[in-house]
Amino acid sequence: MPTANTPHYHAHHRMRMRERIRENGLDTLQEHEVLEYLLYFALPRVNTNEIAHELLHHFGGSLCNVLEATEEDLLAVKGVGPKSAELIHAILPLSRYYARRKRDPHKPLDHFEAALEYLRPLFAGLQEEHFYVIALDEACCPLRDVLVNRGLPNKVQFDVNALVRQTINTRCTQVLLAHNHPAGLANPSQEDHNSTIEIVGLLGPVGITVLDHIIVTPKDAYSLKMAGELPYFDKNSRLVMYEKREQPAAPEQNTADTGEGGPAHG
Repeated sequence: MPTANTPHYHAHHRMRMRERIRENGLDTLQEHEVLEYLLYFALPRVNTNEIAHELLHHFGGSLCNVLEATEEDLLAVKGVGPKSAELIHAILPLSRYYARRKRDPHKPLDHFEAALEYLRPLFAGLQEEHFYVIALDEACCPLRDVLVNRGLPNKVQFDVNALVRQTINTRCTQVLLAHNHPAGLANPSQEDHNSTIEIVGLLGPVGITVLDHIIVTPKDAYSLKMAGELPYFDKNSRLVMYEKREQPAAPEQNTADTGEGGPAHG
């Protein structure tokens, strides 16, 4: 009689699993069964049920935690080798790629809801901060997503001058700034405000307008523009100003999170 450790048993078990998925989809599976099925493609002759349970146990019983793990962390789990780790780790990047490709490139990002819908696929499942510049044409349609840099779970460092060079190369006339707070609140930090001021002050003189800086979390988002906290470049005074308080806006200091950049006002 075949047991759970025999090839004959595995073959029939996998056949039944595939039939369930063909008939009912993945939604009928438990989390360990989803992992078990996924691992079929990396481990064709191994009992993946046991490895699936090991993965869930190691990452707190959450399939999301497993999919968000690094390859290095996945390899620490008993039974997980390089092929399995690479396969599991590829799921979220593939999902983000698919979601980005499904976006409408001709839809103007001229209000917060449209911009947030466009931005969310960039940050889905990411465990580190990423900073993007979304280059827009005069109709507010996206030209390019420029990944400026990626960082740690609670901060990202970048060279503001390099950001300006990358932005100018897109030949855009206006931009959205966006970054994520993977594990925190959407509220901007002082460093977020300072970097926004500096970027506005450097892009303004070359004719590029910052329309908003949006901070995205898994469940929330924050718009500096909607909060009345977005500075702008005044062409007459050549200073960075705020709408609500007509006075020059300058960061107290250049923080490490913004890299080396020019002054925030001309």
